[in-house]
Amino acid sequence: MTKLFEKTRFMTSAGYVHYDCGADRRFVARFKYNRANAGPFVTFLCKNFDVEEYFSLLEAGSTPVAILETKGYVTPSAKKLCKKLGFPLTLEGYKAAIHFIASEQAKKFSGEEFHV
Repeated sequence: MTKLFEKTRFMTSAGYVHYDCGADRRFVARFKYNRANAGPFVTFLCKNFDVEEYFSLLEAGSTPVAILETKGYVTPSAKKLCKKLGFPLTLEGYKAAIHFIASEQAKKFSGEEFHV
């Protein structure tokens, strides 16, 4: 039987998110630079993963965001960029937005020597 995440069992402190599994507290994710992203992350995690599935992928070496991206998670900052540039609010839209930005930057330097 799969056990779903319960939002009330998450604990956040100093940018670290942990989950109370009863007997122990397990690391979920770290939000070093933008702690506001913890809320949307936890919400998506609760709606799309069960406890065993997430922690088995985390123990296998995947990063927290990469695990959620397997089911379509897009960070709030990526959504903001996509919306600003008119791309769809999906991982594919985000990748296209990054490619667009890189190609625009490349155009600025074409024909010029780049000095470091």
